[in-house]
Amino acid sequence: MNGKLTIANIGDSVATLVRKDSSWTKLNEEHTPSRTDEQLRIQNSNGIIFNNRVEGQLSVSRAFGDLKLKDFVISEPEGKTWPLTAQDDLLILSSDGLYNAYS
Repeated sequence: MNGKLTIANIGDSVATLVRKDSSWTKLNEEHTPSRTDEQLRIQNSNGIIFNNRVEGQLSVSRAFGDLKLKDFVISEPEGKTWPLTAQDDLLILSSDGLYNAYS
């Protein structure tokens, strides 16, 4: 069963690939203001990070539908493609609440 898995994420969702030996790999990174690349993008758009929040309000740096912060919080997802093997057993898609509680 060799193939590929393509994921795209926005915000604080996490995709985790679990293998048959119970090892796991986090497939993406959350979009938070603490990420250096996201922080620089926001600051280059004349936004500020305060209390690890965009403009002191939102704890994610990419999201859908936040009109007040649309100049700083973009809705462009990041995507990656991962090779799959016969050892790959399970894909877990979770929000930050689940991921942070068990990682």
